[in-house]
Amino acid sequence: MTLNEDRPITILEEADGFTILLGDVFHAVDTKLCGRLGITRLLNTAKRCRLPNSDEPRQVLTVPLPENGQCELALAGEFFVDGYAPSSASASRLDLYFEFLTSAKANGVKVLLLCSNGKNRSASVLLGWLMHDKCMTLQQAVDLLQGKRPDACVCPALFAQLQALEVAIHGGETTVKTSPYPEPK
Repeated sequence: MTLNEDRPITILEEADGFTILLGDVFHAVDTKLCGRLGITRLLNTAKRCRLPNSDEPRQVLTVPLPENGQCELALAGEFFVDGYAPSSASASRLDLYFEFLTSAKANGVKVLLLCSNGKNRSASVLLGWLMHDKCMTLQQAVDLLQGKRPDACVCPALFAQLQALEVAIHGGETTVKTSPYPEPK
């Protein structure tokens, strides 16, 4: 997938309508595309992405992550909302992401999970969600992502945090000892 591809990629689709699509900022700012696809929630991990107003009702949560992953997912950080109110202003980034996705799942709606290119930060959140909600191992989550989005490339700092999250969720050792993603150039 390249920037400006016509459609975000559907990663997870459940019978009740809950769907996670992985995309980029161009998908998010195209309110007509979001309307046609029935996307009513946007989870934005890009730092500098101003999303336009939409005629369609939607909820937006922006919890920015730096591209190099030099932040702690388990710590609180800045966040911005539009049409959505998180339960706690002091929640960790991961808790905010997971709460937003859990709410979307409970309502059976479509979520566009995005970052600048739809390959690193949004993919990291997706991998964490799959381990958290679907009880997948990190290896299972990576396999699913690579099958749907082969050009995903999670940076080493975020991948290390996902390895630690897997151990926290499942216990034991991580199922992925070495990141399958190449080092950034």
